[in-house]
Amino acid sequence: MATNRHLVTDSEGAQMKKILLLAALTAFAAPMAFAAEGGAAATSPSAACKSELQKMGATDFKSLYAPNGPAGSAMGKCVSSHQKSAAANRVSAQKSCAAERDMAADTFKAAHDGKSFNEVYGKNANDRNAFGKCVSA
Repeated sequence: MATNRHLVTDSEGAQMKKILLLAALTAFAAPMAFAAEGGAAATSPSAACKSELQKMGATDFKSLYAPNGPAGSAMGKCVSSHQKSAAANRVSAQKSCAAERDMAADTFKAAHDGKSFNEVYGKNANDRNAFGKCVSA
């Protein structure tokens, strides 16, 4: 059976790795930047995106937020992304832990070094206190 798979060249693979690394760094750095500046209220999503645009340059910014769309949509997608992040940060700890607990086991394990929810958060002999420890963390 023949497959029509697109083979990624080394240069395309390297570029994709850079984009994914940049996205991961942005995802981790943005909440820390908000906290350092006094929280999300101190910096609007629009201001955060303008700052990212200046730091990253237009080409990388577009590659991150609108890789297949027009350059003009990158700013809107960035702002939307930051707004969603800010809204997610306001969710209660209980709801966040419930969502993590209810996540597909394979997905959770992939994001947590192969450990289950109970193994990550549980602190007693049988890890049955995982939900309470997650909420209090």
